Amino acid sequence: MKPIPNNLIPFKGFSAINLFGVVFVRKGTIITDTLKNHERIHSYQIVEVVTHCSLIVLAVILLFDVSWWWALLGVFSYYILYVLNWLVGVVIKLFKRDYEPYRQILFEKEAYQYENRPNYPVYRKLFAWVR
Repeated sequence: MKPIPNNLIPFKGFSAINLFGVVFVRKGTIITDTLKNHERIHSYQIVEVVTHCSLIVLAVILLFDVSWWWALLGVFSYYILYVLNWLVGVVIKLFKRDYEPYRQILFEKEAYQYENRPNYPVYRKLFAWVR
C-alpha cells in the first residue's frame, strides 16, 4: 500500500483516507507506521464488508430478478455503513455535548484501537469491527 499525496483528498482536517484500498494523504502528512497500519485495517474492513454484501446483493438480484443496478449497493456497502454510522453519531451529539461522532464510527473504533499493533491484521477476526 503506497499512499498517494495530494491537496484534494482527504478533506481538510483529515490526514488520510482509504478509498477502495487506495490510500490518499494530504501533502505534508508524515506517513508513520501507525498511519499505515490504521489504513491497512480499513482495507481489511472494506474487503470483508464489500465481499459479503456483494454476495448478498447478488443473491437478491438472482432470486428476485431485480435490476443489476442494485449491485452498486454491494460495491459501496462499506461507505454506506460508514456514513450511516456517522449520521447516528451526529444525532446522538444533539443530546450529548461531549460526544464525537467520527471517533464513534465502528470502523474507526477498531482502527484506532489496534493501529499500534503491527501484526493485528494477521490475527484479526472477521467482522471484528462489530464487536
